[in-house]
Amino acid sequence: MAHKTGHVTPINPVDVLDSTYVQRQISRAQENITKDPELAIGTAKELLETTCKSILAKLREPLEDDLPALVRATLKRIDTGVTGAADAARAGSALRRLTGSLSGLGAAIAEVRNAIGTGHGRDASMGDIDPMYARLAVNATATLVTFMMDRFRAIHNIH
Repeated sequence: MAHKTGHVTPINPVDVLDSTYVQRQISRAQENITKDPELAIGTAKELLETTCKSILAKLREPLEDDLPALVRATLKRIDTGVTGAADAARAGSALRRLTGSLSGLGAAIAEVRNAIGTGHGRDASMGDIDPMYARLAVNATATLVTFMMDRFRAIHNIH
């Protein structure tokens, strides 16, 4: 990333989105799908937010205030360009549509967390949440977070 001085600051591969941390968060969310669906949903939202903020911070980009904007900004900065495809333009277009669809996940996860996850006080009469909703939120988030990390590492040749 170039700064006003014209110097490029290298990204240190040692501190970029520790995959151990991310895997621990994914495991925590998955382990709570049936035990504590609300916690699993809250953890999924936190993981997505942390991943986006970490990537944007590493790229020295401004951080957005809300999760949907964070997800959109992150996906924009880790362009989904594809190499090695016979028709790179077509593949790139298809992948942009796919990640565009995934960008809506930020808004959905935030809304689900607000409605049935942890992070906000609940009415004491709220019933139990069916684990299938937690499973959907956690697995969709894990897919998006894994893609973001993989793409970020590929762009910056971090292995």
